[in-house]
Amino acid sequence: MGQLALVVGDFHIPLRCSEVPPKYREMITPNKVTAVFCTGNIGSRETYDWCKSLGTVFHVVKGDYEDEAIGDFVEEKVVFFSCRSSNFVG
Repeated sequence: MGQLALVVGDFHIPLRCSEVPPKYREMITPNKVTAVFCTGNIGSRETYDWCKSLGTVFHVVKGDYEDEAIGDFVEEKVVFFSCRSSNFVG
């Protein structure tokens, strides 16, 4: 069986939304996925830490609206992996 990866982005917390919706926090918990790829616009340190806690591998790039207190982000990152994908939008 393969490994599960999560690709997320555009949280915009707290700029456009106050938190990750509870139904997603319940569904996506630590150790359910192996890798987390965040495409930017996390927005808050709490959301950054939550994303980082979800998997053993964590890759993140800087979005247009990041809280500089979160830390250093890279502008771009290239990661190669093979996958099958599904998409859901909340």
